[in-house]
Amino acid sequence: MKVRNQRGFSLLELMAVIFVIGISLGIVALTMRGGEPQDEIWTAIEQFMGLAQFASERAILSGETSALYLEPPEWQVQRGQSVRDIGWRYTWLTSSSEGWQRIPNVPAVSLPPTVHLRVEIDEMLWDYESQVDRTTPVAAYYPTGDITQFSIEITDERAPGFSQNIKVDETGQLIWVEAPEPPKVDRNAF
Repeated sequence: MKVRNQRGFSLLELMAVIFVIGISLGIVALTMRGGEPQDEIWTAIEQFMGLAQFASERAILSGETSALYLEPPEWQVQRGQSVRDIGWRYTWLTSSSEGWQRIPNVPAVSLPPTVHLRVEIDEMLWDYESQVDRTTPVAAYYPTGDITQFSIEITDERAPGFSQNIKVDETGQLIWVEAPEPPKVDRNAF
């Protein structure tokens, strides 16, 4: 009698599939919205929050630190490009014996050039212009569930006076301060 070696999916593999489905839904939501700058920012924040949740869960489950790496437009300028044509970019990294590496299957995300970020780390403004080591992440999720204290203010020059904020609250949770309220569901309706 032959015994077949059956193997199931690991929790990380299932999380990666759910993550890809979430990104796909985010893209669909973006195409269905009105295309206003506020809608684009909300979609970008929803995507960021989904990736952050994935990075947090991955850090706890894998026992490896996950970290947020931000690249301001000034760090990305290539010869012949204008900084005005480049947006902020971020990705999530994981620690390894070779240093920081991208989390597998998690893409780098570029924001539109009109979007500006103001980043505070441990309640101090991040001075990326004078930062010498441009390989260091700005914040990390640790396997213990802890996170670096940081906040990001997001504005868009196409929508003066409009800003959104992401921050780590008093309980150590990453929150979107101005998150839209989910629609109320009438429990008595069919």
